[in-house]
Amino acid sequence: MDANHKPTYKDYYKVLEVDYDATDEKIRLNYRKLALKWHPDKHKGDSAVTAKFQEINEAYTVIVYLHILVLDFLFIRNPVVVLV
Repeated sequence: MDANHKPTYKDYYKVLEVDYDATDEKIRLNYRKLALKWHPDKHKGDSAVTAKFQEINEAYTVIVYLHILVLDFLFIRNPVVVLV
């Protein structure tokens, strides 16, 4: 790997236009809004729109997957006893 090469990271929360502390509901709603806005069927033949739509889908998939992993680790693999 080249010493001058710096990895680039996508900020999926910015792609979905939500804050880092956004609720799952807010993330889902913004995903649906953006997916409808950037859907390729609304912009026939525009490859930039298709790329944006794919980026939005990727962002949502990654965020949801990470939330599932965190919940799995916290509550299934590492159960916590809650005292009421």
